[in-house]
Amino acid sequence: MSVDYDFLTEPLTENPDNSKSPDIFQIKAITKKDNAVVSAGAGSGKTDVLALRYAFLLMTDENIHIKNILALTFTKEAASEIYDRIYKKLNSFVKFLDNDKYPKQVKLAKRALDEFADAKIQTLDAYSGSLVRIAASRYGIRPDFTTGSSSCDRAVEDAALPFVLKHRTEECFNVYSMPGKIEDFAAGYFASPVLECTSVATRKNFFSDNFQIQKAQIIEEWNSFFAENENSIKSQFENIKSLLNEADEKNAFTSELKELVEKNDFTENGNNFSFDYLNEENANSFSAAAQVFYSGINSVCSISMNKGGNKEPVKEIKETIKRIRETIPVVVSVVNFIKNFSAQKRMFELLDEFLEEVNNTKRISGNLSFKDVGDLALRILIEQPDIRKQQKNLIKKIMIDEFQDNNKKNKELLFLISENDGKELLIENKTEAEFFAELENNISAEKLFFVGDEKQSIYKFRGADVSVFNQLKKSLKDNSGSQENVNLNMTNNYRSSVPLLYSFNLMFGNCNDSHPLNETEIPSLFYSEENGIENLKSYEAEYKHNALKKNELPCSVDASNVPVHLCLLNTGENEDGNNFADFVNYGKCLSENETEAYFIARKIYELSKIDSNFNNYAILDNSRSGRFYLQRYLSLFNIPYTVDRQTNVFSEGIVNDFYSFLRFCVYPSDSNAFAAFLASPFAGISIQGIQNILSASVKKTKNSEIIFSAFEENDEISLSDSDMKKYLAAKKFYEELRDNILSQSLTKSLELLWYKTGYYFETILNRNLTLYAEQFDLLYETARQAENEGKSISWFVDQLGIAKKKEISSYMNDESVELELKEISYPIEKPDAVKIMTIHQSKGLQFKHVFVIGIWGNPKTQITGTFFFDEDGFDEKIATGVSLCALDEGGNYFSVRQKEDSALRELAEQKRKIYVAITRAEEDVHLVGSFSRSKELKKFDESDNAEKRYDGSISLMHKLCRFYYQKELYTDNDFSFESYCNEPVFNKNGAPFDFIKINPVSTKVRADEKTNLDELRQKKIKLFSAFYDKIPFEKDNDFPHEFSDKTQTPSGLEKLPPKTTVKVDGAFKINEEYSSIDSILKSATDISEDNEEDSAYAEFNYADFGKFAHSYLECLVSTGNILNAENFIDRIVSKKLSENQKAKEILLKAIVSMCECFEKTYLGKKVADAKKSNRLCKTENKFKFLMDDTIFTGSMDLIFQDSDQKLFIVDYKTDRAVKPELYIEQLSCYRKAASEIFHVDTKDIETFLYYLRYDKEIDISAYTL
Repeated sequence: MSVDYDFLTEPLTENPDNSKSPDIFQIKAITKKDNAVVSAGAGSGKTDVLALRYAFLLMTDENIHIKNILALTFTKEAASEIYDRIYKKLNSFVKFLDNDKYPKQVKLAKRALDEFADAKIQTLDAYSGSLVRIAASRYGIRPDFTTGSSSCDRAVEDAALPFVLKHRTEECFNVYSMPGKIEDFAAGYFASPVLECTSVATRKNFFSDNFQIQKAQIIEEWNSFFAENENSIKSQFENIKSLLNEADEKNAFTSELKELVEKNDFTENGNNFSFDYLNEENANSFSAAAQVFYSGINSVCSISMNKGGNKEPVKEIKETIKRIRETIPVVVSVVNFIKNFSAQKRMFELLDEFLEEVNNTKRISGNLSFKDVGDLALRILIEQPDIRKQQKNLIKKIMIDEFQDNNKKNKELLFLISENDGKELLIENKTEAEFFAELENNISAEKLFFVGDEKQSIYKFRGADVSVFNQLKKSLKDNSGSQENVNLNMTNNYRSSVPLLYSFNLMFGNCNDSHPLNETEIPSLFYSEENGIENLKSYEAEYKHNALKKNELPCSVDASNVPVHLCLLNTGENEDGNNFADFVNYGKCLSENETEAYFIARKIYELSKIDSNFNNYAILDNSRSGRFYLQRYLSLFNIPYTVDRQTNVFSEGIVNDFYSFLRFCVYPSDSNAFAAFLASPFAGISIQGIQNILSASVKKTKNSEIIFSAFEENDEISLSDSDMKKYLAAKKFYEELRDNILSQSLTKSLELLWYKTGYYFETILNRNLTLYAEQFDLLYETARQAENEGKSISWFVDQLGIAKKKEISSYMNDESVELELKEISYPIEKPDAVKIMTIHQSKGLQFKHVFVIGIWGNPKTQITGTFFFDEDGFDEKIATGVSLCALDEGGNYFSVRQKEDSALRELAEQKRKIYVAITRAEEDVHLVGSFSRSKELKKFDESDNAEKRYDGSISLMHKLCRFYYQKELYTDNDFSFESYCNEPVFNKNGAPFDFIKINPVSTKVRADEKTNLDELRQKKIKLFSAFYDKIPFEKDNDFPHEFSDKTQTPSGLEKLPPKTTVKVDGAFKINEEYSSIDSILKSATDISEDNEEDSAYAEFNYADFGKFAHSYLECLVSTGNILNAENFIDRIVSKKLSENQKAKEILLKAIVSMCECFEKTYLGKKVADAKKSNRLCKTENKFKFLMDDTIFTGSMDLIFQDSDQKLFIVDYKTDRAVKPELYIEQLSCYRKAASEIFHVDTKDIETFLYYLRYDKEIDISAYTL
């Protein structure tokens, strides 16, 4: 390596032994300055490589400034992470690189840090948005446009029905619309095609122009049936006629066939079935001919093949008929297209008209979707050469991460800003296909750096097209002019164990030397280069290289170290006839999904005896549909968990209870809301009591009108003593709160209900109910966002009602919900919990123990639909766009072809999902599922040819399992319920996994569930009601004097006389670098209390300095750097600082040094480890805590969890004198509060004081117990 490269391997930490240098594969990627496509396998350290290459470019080329590099990512989170990683890398080079040895590199790194505010590290959506804002006016779009898919989609959906109603007399509607389903028709045939297939950048007549392409391809396909070649239907039909002349006339088969052929002979002279064109004028005659043709060949091919023997020429005749039969589905699809030609033509004209209406509205309103912005940015670069030139000149290097999740348009956009310098290519007189073909030969050889992994492309539903990444590797060129040098591979895996890598390599690519490399003999998920598969589809992923562990030799696995476990439940029939489904129906055993959930929960419970850190466990699912059972049985075994998104929020009490009460406050005449309120824990009245109350609350007027009045004085209400007390209490509760609910903010109302009624305490006192706290967080965040948008409580309540209906009913066509609960994100803080998330959400994460469900079945494909979309073309033909599906057809030529292609693409993506899920694991994986094994299937599998057959409905994973464990698969179910699973079985013949048979589980396990939730609610509410009747949380003017000593802040305990003295190490000395601080600060005690108001903006004092330092440390721990620390500073402190810039510079220099020193301390390193491992790490952790009849309201500066699951509480101190004994009571309070809040024993909590002036910590844990 030259000196330019040597610096990359220098240690960048204080302890060189802990420094990790890039491996040889990473070095190649980092130091490649010209075009490259980097295939980065799972766990290969691609984020570090991106950060290092970014720094490398800046530190080795003086002509490249930070503004000249465009770094693009797939998500905002990824952009934030890379931004942070790059800054830290540059900072590390400045701090640790030898300036004498690498003066140029250090100098340029410093320059980069100074210019870091100019960094262009963003998502592709954000970059596209910046382009659109430059040229918005050129396309009639408001420059202040907004981007948001949900609201934009709703606008299109809302416009579809009025448009359809305006054209309701159109005859073509009868072909596509079912009677009485006009809303479905508008949504399926107008809103959906426009939303999914077009954008504001789509040119006029898009649908009609594509229909012209379809017509041309239909004519070509139709005429191929009658072509003069041996493969055409006509030639094969003539061959049958010729063979019949040679056949025995007495043969029953040939004589019957001859009669059919003579009756349906379309090859006779005068029968001209070929057409040169298709339009309105000849559509009817074309359709009639097509029907005759299809009817004829279908009649001929319907003959029974079971007679006539199998001698020549009968054998050849039958073979020919089989070949014609294979083409009949194609004939049918072509005939269907021709039959509905006129209806399709008119539908596409109407779609063009609707699209123009939609796009005009978008331009006027400025309400655009992300697709609108992305497509328009591409169009701008194509059509506006001046903007393209400006971007080309500004951007010298482009780096894009996760490119396997992008598509063709994204690639074209990047190619446009990578065009060679000089005259810009113009689109005039060219099709877009011709334009980009010419552009591809005029791309800069040293601008593009793509990173991705085709095996991890799992965002097809968002428009990702993995074939673009695969084709890029074959077309992009660098300075050498070849594709070979462009492609780089990073194969070292830094995440998973060596045994896991062995299993990966065998499961995904058949690449191990101990097995023949033949896909038909050993099934695998992907194809390796050695498989020799020809004509591999571009959307298939290849497993080209074995995953390796740096500096470790590969190994095989055995029963003692096998890391992958296939866990299957038999949902079929035993040899004795006992059937799993019967036992479920009779209520003797758990259902399939429930059994799988029980198995996972119990297995985690058993594994936790070895590894008790639940943060190391993850359950990954393909969808969120089956989580109810997972949550039930994790709770049964007292296993804490978090979910990536709340689903079915209205299925549990908390959201329903809050919604019902809020609705009753807004709409007092809503009897349903009133009844729900009475049944909720707010009132807790019996069902009989509610019925009596409702009956007495309804009156009939003289005009026979029904009037409902809640809580009216009524002697007719007949209630038990218990219900009457509750009724009166509920009335008082409602009357006291209603005015506040209607007048105060939404969030304030929710806080009132959450704390006042005891819900909060129910969740913190029972760890099984913490999910309900998350549901409150979701509701609260939803309310906060609505509040920020200026929405009223009535709007909020109405939207919750619609959301509830939508959750209950899978499809709503009468109302559109503006409040999308599923899209709300909110912080979840659990120091130690199993993570339940989708495979998509798990990308980029890693866990020691991974459980995967939902991957055993074949992927669900779109069997029926209103339309299909071809954006790229088939068999090197031009893309045909949207094809519509009529009601009475099985699909036309284009929809059938697209449906088949979609099914294959879904299967390819299923393989990639399995890869992503399994490669999240560091140590072991459990793949959990089921398989129905009938007696008939068993008989087939035992036959001689079974091993060679891997098709039909057998899923990808079952193929793998059957190859190694076919015998074990057919073990009968054990209905004795003695064991929830069998012992693992390991096939010594090189299997990459063992097999665990899941047994049926008795329904009796449900009886082990804990206290009924409603009972627990009543118990907790009763327990706390007396307390809340007496002691409020917040002090106000009416706060009772007798309780003034019942509320306190932990910091107030400093005033208590210390009970002991803490011995401080003699080496504990103040850092002299900070001596300049005291010359600026003025003691807060010098300001009189009488002049407190005026002193708010007085000189900067010690208290202000403490707040200032705390802000920077909070920012450091929260974000990993101090770039945005200004956002954390107190307003008054910030004001004072702005008035004295010189003082600010001195103080800031000291505080930055304090932060850097903290990072190097024992505590700082443990905090960094907690953040890196996604453990609990929270700054300014606010809490309310009851201790010895006193409510403590406070905030912990820092609390985090280490790898041994211990909690660490850190309190920052800017004191000049070190007197830790003053803070023993304060930290004791923190310790007890943390114990209650996080359900951790106090002995597992450490308490520290960190003195910033001394850059050292003091452990006072021994004093705070």
